[in-house]
Amino acid sequence: MDVRNIPIWKKSLSHDEWVNLKLSVGTHKKIRRLSPVGVARLLQRLRDSGATFKEITKEILLGSSTISKFLRLIQVPVEFEDLIDWGYNKEKISFTQASLSMSKALIRTESIFLLKQILEEGLNKNEIQKIVELKSRSELTIEQVINEILNDRVMEIRKNMMIGFIDDDVKPIINTMDAKTIDSEFKKLLKGVFPLVDIYSAKINTGRFTLTTDEFGQRQIELKARKENVDYNSLIMSNIRKMWGDA
Repeated sequence: MDVRNIPIWKKSLSHDEWVNLKLSVGTHKKIRRLSPVGVARLLQRLRDSGATFKEITKEILLGSSTISKFLRLIQVPVEFEDLIDWGYNKEKISFTQASLSMSKALIRTESIFLLKQILEEGLNKNEIQKIVELKSRSELTIEQVINEILNDRVMEIRKNMMIGFIDDDVKPIINTMDAKTIDSEFKKLLKGVFPLVDIYSAKINTGRFTLTTDEFGQRQIELKARKENVDYNSLIMSNIRKMWGDA
């Protein structure tokens, strides 16, 4: 191509800058030469030189909505620039988190406060989206909105695995059954015996059974066993025998 026909906006980046830009965008990239803010600066220079979103999209194969997300990072305060990275990291702010925080729905001081809270409270993408949406349609302060979201956080469920052993005389019957079917039937059996217990997984293999529940579930299973003067292995085994012992 005759250099005289090259658009001015294409000349606004050097050859190396074009290479670095193209090697830094796209979800398939494992190693990126530029930081998200570095990409944003080059995209802004292209826009300042007259490039349209359509032209940039064609050149670097990046959707216009993603380009807009990058351009929001131009507004990120200097003190946060080095903290913005591509992926999720407890000590960093991801590109997506930072872009959401710089939403037009927030004023600059609100965005800065939100960026700080991402680091301090570990706000995830969904929580940030909720914060921005709630702030845009309410009279609450950004502090009040964030507190509401934090108060709505679901407590992490601690899962406990319980292990037991299958009686020898029942093993031959179980061994003739399809593994998927037996696990499904075993889970149904447990739900029937312990209707108040959340059973997250249930499996029978190699002469033993395992089930996963929460702390409340484990207490309920052990309580029912004590009431019948047996341990939970014997209680569950007696019900397995009722289902498959005479199959």
